[in-house]
Amino acid sequence: MAIVRHRWLRVWIVAAALGAMAFFFFPVTNFQFVSWDDQVHVYRNPIVLGNEAVSWHDRLLTPSLGYPIPVTILTYQLEHKLFDLDPRGFHATNVVLHLASCLLLFILGRALGLGFWGAFFSMMLFGLHPVVSEPVSWVSGRKDLLALFFSLGATLLVVTKGIFWKRLPTWAAAVLYLLAIFSKPTAVFLPLFWGAVFWFREKLSLRKTILRLSPLFLISISVVTASLFGQSRLGSVQIPYSPFVWLREVWYGFGFHARLLFFVQAPLPKQMAEDMPPPFQMTVDLFPLLAITFLVLLMKLNKPPKGSAGHLGLWWGVLSYLPSSNLIPLTRFLADSYVYFPLVGFSLFFGDRFESFTPHFSKPLWRTLGLMFICSVFVLMAIRTTAAILPWRDSVQLWQAVYQKYPDRPYVCRFLGDAYGTMGDYHAALLRYDTCGKIFGRDLVEEKIELTRRLRDEHRPVEEILPGKLADELR
Repeated sequence: MAIVRHRWLRVWIVAAALGAMAFFFFPVTNFQFVSWDDQVHVYRNPIVLGNEAVSWHDRLLTPSLGYPIPVTILTYQLEHKLFDLDPRGFHATNVVLHLASCLLLFILGRALGLGFWGAFFSMMLFGLHPVVSEPVSWVSGRKDLLALFFSLGATLLVVTKGIFWKRLPTWAAAVLYLLAIFSKPTAVFLPLFWGAVFWFREKLSLRKTILRLSPLFLISISVVTASLFGQSRLGSVQIPYSPFVWLREVWYGFGFHARLLFFVQAPLPKQMAEDMPPPFQMTVDLFPLLAITFLVLLMKLNKPPKGSAGHLGLWWGVLSYLPSSNLIPLTRFLADSYVYFPLVGFSLFFGDRFESFTPHFSKPLWRTLGLMFICSVFVLMAIRTTAAILPWRDSVQLWQAVYQKYPDRPYVCRFLGDAYGTMGDYHAALLRYDTCGKIFGRDLVEEKIELTRRLRDEHRPVEEILPGKLADELR
């Protein structure tokens, strides 16, 4: 009976933590759509709005978005039928998906051998890390949330071999993998990670591992090829001037994203390099070396065995970062959302390290200190994450935050004016356009000023103007 009560206590602890995170993210459900891809993905997307003229080719491959994400778009379609264009329902779905991934991460940590407190620490670190603010608070961040949710579910089936779901067929993991990559192609790394699981945990030979995963590799290559073609067609793939420039951007992005993981770099809706290629910055370029040294020291002090949560967590972190590492040079190679997948591996590794350095955690003193440490981390991350969430409240706050960081970027200044116009504040939009014109030249905003004045003079009430239609006119 004591064991049963102890197990139920653990269930209640996890449930309470998820409930606390739900309460913490609840304000996100009152946020608006923002003029940063939400119009493309949701409220101006003809597929979501039910345009019957859209072909099945466009529905399945979503070429206008640059890569095939039909599963993500399908969720928007369902929500449009349920909530029309009320953003609260869309935001609530994002919060639920993130919490579900937190729970799956906890279960995966336990399946990989973590104790209760190690898995709990991993869940909390992932759930409240500041970089989750972008995918959770941004409706267009849904693709990352869905892809990770299906990826964790598929990986759990692979690791447990159906222990938790004995009646599911063996191809269930492959189905979830398909749902993941068609939510966002970033999930193409999964077969490589599963290969590491087979290699280190099941001791399969390289030949057997490749044969077992070869169908998934073929699917991955097809999705990557389609994504590259789509991104190139939209101009999102840039050709570097030289191999040196390409390597420079790869290393700079690595340092930038490592700083995000280690709480050094503050999250921001739009991250940009100062120049292209980025100039040498000691705090960015040397940080990966410091981070790698720190991780190596943690491993040397108490090396995790091969196939453990800490060891596989590192594999997950490295492999999941590859699709976003700018090895394929992109015009937007810095983004908070690129860290969302690697954060899972990061959390598993530190959950394992946290557990390995508390061998006497069952003793009252260690238990008290451990709980105090977890609560302290929880509070500090909550404070940082709250600051990162606030800019996503609406378009004006988003572009105000970006403009404060990058006041020398012409199009950022103009987008802030667009945001005021989209929100219906034409007076503020005209003031912003006037400021942009004085700083960067009148040609940048001349057409926007004329259009905004026309809309203002017509006295068109905001509630009669669809967000997408107004955004179309302002852009």
